[in-house]
Amino acid sequence: MSKYVMGSFKSVPQAKQMVDQLISDGYPADSISVVADRTLVLGLDEMGPAFVTDYDFEEPTEGEAAWTHLKKFFMREDQDDENYKGHWQDIRNGSIVVTVDKDKVPEKKHQYTQEQDSVYWLSVCGGPIDVDDTHL
Repeated sequence: MSKYVMGSFKSVPQAKQMVDQLISDGYPADSISVVADRTLVLGLDEMGPAFVTDYDFEEPTEGEAAWTHLKKFFMREDQDDENYKGHWQDIRNGSIVVTVDKDKVPEKKHQYTQEQDSVYWLSVCGGPIDVDDTHL
């Protein structure tokens, strides 16, 4: 399932606020994922088990497996490895990334969700974006 990134946050309270706002705005709770490196981010349990998806990037030898898993999570088949490095580095730097499942976005929120996702991709990956429908 493809994901839209709603934001990258430096603290659990900020990420929790985004999750609460998304639920308040009508996004199904089961469509929301929180991605973080548990070794760098304390307090992830405050997010609740339904929202926490975490990856441990402890050892460089495990990096390739985690890298592959992270790419599958974001499912951007049309993106090359260079673009995924933005997510990888953002999470390794201690950021908490909040995503929503593309297929579960409320109809009235599609435009906003695509714009938020595009802003994140541009800031982290520096790649081209298309907010109308697809990501280039």
